[in-house]
Amino acid sequence: INANRAKLFLFIVFSVLFIGIYACQVDEDGVVNKGTLAFRMNVDTALVGVSTKASDLADFKDVNSYAVTIAQDSGVVAEYSRFDKMPAELELGAGAYTIQVSKGTETAAAFDAPYFSGKKEFTIVKDMTTPVEVTAAMANSRVTIDYSDDFLQTYKDYTLSLKTNKMELPLVYEKGESRPMYFLSDASGTKLEITVMPYYNGTMRVT
Repeated sequence: INANRAKLFLFIVFSVLFIGIYACQVDEDGVVNKGTLAFRMNVDTALVGVSTKASDLADFKDVNSYAVTIAQDSGVVAEYSRFDKMPAELELGAGAYTIQVSKGTETAAAFDAPYFSGKKEFTIVKDMTTPVEVTAAMANSRVTIDYSDDFLQTYKDYTLSLKTNKMELPLVYEKGESRPMYFLSDASGTKLEITVMPYYNGTMRVT
């Protein structure tokens, strides 16, 4: 008898909790509480410390080419392959959300692989319009290499190997290479190790 009473008590408790949680999303008429998201996005392609425009970032200025993902703790609730496929106003259930815009592939290291991203948390309130604006900016680190005249005159040939703690194998930068490299990095900074292998008179020396 005591066991049955305990089971009944637990059932009542869980039922009350379920009703309470459900009531947060549904009003007295049985209609789901909904609000509206009014979303805008911008892109910032300016590079700190770079005076000239990076030609490989030209395609990233187009806001319409960015993917958009809206998620809650329970998972993704809406996603669009392009910003221009997303409605100007989107109806969502009341609650907390995260919206992220992105373009490119997030990889540990690669040539010509910029990755832009922007993220913001917001809350939808019943019968209200919530304006949200996100600016996408470069989320990985761009590296280019310039050689001094002395270096070029001293070494007949050379190879550079670049590696971070996020990589299993180094990214190799051969003589004559000019493409920018992109590395996944932490917000606080990530150490980049560079190994120079110069050749002079056909002999390689590691420094």
